[in-house]
Amino acid sequence: MKKFTSLFFVVFLFCFNVFCDDGGTRYPEDWTYGNIYVKEPNDKISLEREFMYVNQQDNEVTAIFDFKNTVNEKVVVPCAFPVIVTVPFVVKEDGSILTRVFYNIESSRLPWKIILPPSKDVSDCKEEIFALDRKLTVMPIAEYVEKIKKSSSEKSEYAPCLIEQDGKNVAVKTVGIETSVKKSDEYTSNEGDFYELNIVIHFFHELVFKPLSSSKLTVSYKTSTLKRSYKRDEYEVSYDISTGGTWKGAIKKFMLLTDSRFYGTESEFDHSYLGDFSGYEDGDGGLVLYSAENYKPYEDEIFKFSVRRIYDEGGCFFCYDRETGEQPFVKNIKSSSALGGSYSIAKNDLDFSSKDEDLVSSTYGAYTSFDGMLNNGWVEGVKGDGIGEWIEFTLTSYAIGPFATNGLRRFSGHKKGISMYDSKYEPDEGYYLYTKYGPAGKIWSSNNRVKTMLLSDSNGKKIATLSFADFFPEICSEGLTYWSNLNAVKNPVLLDKGTYRMTLESVYKGDKWDDTVLGEVWFVPVSDKVAKILSEDKDGFFTVPLTKIIQNDVSKREERMEMVNKARNERFYGED
Repeated sequence: MKKFTSLFFVVFLFCFNVFCDDGGTRYPEDWTYGNIYVKEPNDKISLEREFMYVNQQDNEVTAIFDFKNTVNEKVVVPCAFPVIVTVPFVVKEDGSILTRVFYNIESSRLPWKIILPPSKDVSDCKEEIFALDRKLTVMPIAEYVEKIKKSSSEKSEYAPCLIEQDGKNVAVKTVGIETSVKKSDEYTSNEGDFYELNIVIHFFHELVFKPLSSSKLTVSYKTSTLKRSYKRDEYEVSYDISTGGTWKGAIKKFMLLTDSRFYGTESEFDHSYLGDFSGYEDGDGGLVLYSAENYKPYEDEIFKFSVRRIYDEGGCFFCYDRETGEQPFVKNIKSSSALGGSYSIAKNDLDFSSKDEDLVSSTYGAYTSFDGMLNNGWVEGVKGDGIGEWIEFTLTSYAIGPFATNGLRRFSGHKKGISMYDSKYEPDEGYYLYTKYGPAGKIWSSNNRVKTMLLSDSNGKKIATLSFADFFPEICSEGLTYWSNLNAVKNPVLLDKGTYRMTLESVYKGDKWDDTVLGEVWFVPVSDKVAKILSEDKDGFFTVPLTKIIQNDVSKREERMEMVNKARNERFYGED
């Protein structure tokens, strides 16, 4: 197999456990994605910035590149994007081909249809398969697309990647299919000799760079992440990075965002863990932002990503206490007004105590929205709904946010009197808080909640209109165990160090009182090195896609929370 120099540093090798429990893999073929490559080193085009998002949860990769043509002439660069599919098969003693090799799971038919004559059955194609070893066949893109359309096994992973340069689509002109066959030393079969068919699909195209100009390139494609057991087995994704002689100089600013555990490389990357923005468990996932300046991958460098199957067996869990409680990088908290007096709240998220002496006292002041407690929050102190009232704070660290719960909860538990075992609470000593004060949701619905707030900087300049979802911040919800799942802010943003103000613009009306309550507010800080890159990002090269990704994640969580709450209400109360 030829070794190609890399452009996009994105080669995926899905390493899987062949003999796993409960049926093994859905598709036995092994997939490798990457690299858009150039055949000759290029000393005219430099790669200034790169942002890469590896999204294993949604089976997608997006890479954005900022190139610069350093010479005063147009430069045309022939490139190709390869997709490599490794398909296992067995040659039986009678010479026939067996594709059903792993726990009675049959290989996808499409790889065979791509390389073999349409009229031939794969079981009778031993000679044709081995004759294709080390050969390259080139065809027009239309012919290739027609091939995959005719297959009942058509999957988007076989389709060409989407390439956009400076807002215009870059057409794939031809497709090269390169095939190799090797005997496997890793696997054995009692039915015959075990082989691996390696199919490299090259999608050929051209990139054009104007004289002394920058050029933004976006590449996106679907990945095959179906190779997993039906249990919670871990599987590994490898990124094989080749430096070769690609672009001029090093990558000046590099960022990689992924929802998987990242390791395997000897290069040093700064990293920021962006809270629990992931469906993966056990600390092996969550969005992590890696960054580097003047990064030059070394020869044969490997990125490895380890992920687990998303835990989807349901269950009821409590929200863990945030380790930091109140966040020390949030300073100078104040508000235009605050309701006077004090009241009792459960002292923490897990407190179902029946004793009054186990409760704690809280005020309605601005500080209560930043104290690490989920049960209290700032309540404006003017007559009416409090439109125009504001809360102000200073960030001493670059951060993502704001995130916030919405409304006043006071006590742990469900919106209505449902126990953690999905049954209605009985009025006994064990649920004193509920019998004395009613369920937490009764207090929450009695007061106004935030609908929109204007986020502005210290100079009064508008940054965003923050939209809030109107749902009760459940503590005990199926699979909703993290702070980010309690967040009601639909559109958090990236914020540099400085002073900010959140001003009430509209509210969701309470059933009884017109006091408007903002719950707990928090932020996700980033490292100093990440902050430096983001602070210098004046054209939004990094901040725009990063903000979009985070807001998309938040939106999905909001939808799931509403779905869970609706299902619970329908189950126990017969209401929508």
